[in-house]
Amino acid sequence: MNIYDLIDEWGLDKRSDAIRKFTRREVESFIERVENLYLDSPQPKIGSCNPGIQEVLSLFSTPKTGLQSLSSSILLAEKIWLPDPIFGAFAQSAAEVWLKMPDSGSRYLLNSPGAYTQWKPFVSVKVSERKDVLRQYLSSYLLKILSLRKLHENGAVGFYSWERLLAPRLDHMRNVIQELRGADLHKYVTTAYDQDQYSLGTRMGPIGIVAQSNCPETGLKAGAKLWIGDSTPILVYGLLNAAVSESLGCRFEPQLPGDRVIYDFAKSNGRIGVPTIPVEKPVILPSFNDAIFDDLAVIRNDSELLDVFRKLLTQLAHAETEVSLDAIRSEIKVIAARLHEDKPLRKAVGPASIDFSVALLGGIAGAAITGSSIGALKVAAASVLTASAATYIKQLAVAACGGDASKAKARNEVITRISRKL
Repeated sequence: MNIYDLIDEWGLDKRSDAIRKFTRREVESFIERVENLYLDSPQPKIGSCNPGIQEVLSLFSTPKTGLQSLSSSILLAEKIWLPDPIFGAFAQSAAEVWLKMPDSGSRYLLNSPGAYTQWKPFVSVKVSERKDVLRQYLSSYLLKILSLRKLHENGAVGFYSWERLLAPRLDHMRNVIQELRGADLHKYVTTAYDQDQYSLGTRMGPIGIVAQSNCPETGLKAGAKLWIGDSTPILVYGLLNAAVSESLGCRFEPQLPGDRVIYDFAKSNGRIGVPTIPVEKPVILPSFNDAIFDDLAVIRNDSELLDVFRKLLTQLAHAETEVSLDAIRSEIKVIAARLHEDKPLRKAVGPASIDFSVALLGGIAGAAITGSSIGALKVAAASVLTASAATYIKQLAVAACGGDASKAKARNEVITRISRKL
């Protein structure tokens, strides 16, 4: 059973008053049915992408925000993976994981309390308030989930439970977080950007911190940018997305550069300063965000050029030599130019453009082209972590950047960035 089967079973797609008429017994039955979702792990998809847990949950939860920012990923990835907000809100098993996250107020992964949100899962709400909360959550999520139905049917969109994926890893994650805190490795990457360029958790976005007045004792001046004292929640969020991407076989496509650098830290086995390899200068593509959302499934199915472009991005993950990488570079440039000039596509998506850049992290191609070696990298987690903690990160890592390259085929981590242009 998937999320759409559940929606159909309860008639939530046909009756606007269905939610209002839930009896207490029906609410309990609905929660039991939600718990049956995602009992089996989703099938990984090479060439797929993960926009980030927090970014997607925020889109589903914000009433006046649409899903158009996902359009480019929907059309340029083999599949886009989205955390299911209904399962996250109503399932008991999801609540058990969420209530261990830093942004829930828990200290399970931290030594001290951090910033937290007031959001509560359904099971944490007072019984007398549950029907109102059920209506509130479903009203926020249903229309947006239903707008993705055709894309889900043709395999372009997949839903998953980050809570179910992460539950077996939490004890190990707690160990590695404590090791990284002790070694202070994460401080290099959690302050690489301003504080407002980092997500603070699965349900807590970035915040900006600046000094309000001069402080003669420290020399701090008003307006100086600051960082939170304990940056462990940022590290936790990076490890969560790395674990999700590893489980689903997908690349990570966040909007915030801070989220990316934390993720790269995990995927390079706790190394700092690992070089990335630009595949091509930014290519100009149509801005798919201007397309009518209901047309995305048709555009995706009808455009052979988009299909070729998606396959080229997938091939990058397995480029093993500079020669093969150069060949893919040339093809990307040609296909991008054709997409930019494609009149039927332009008619469907509008005149705006984006800069689309691609780079690689790790893999055989990365080591060969940059001339870098593992021994030359600035800091290696393996030198400071216990065996169990180092092994946990290694499981998330790109093969040639710290994973077991001798036993597994190396795979590049494909990094894509979109800059909107007028």
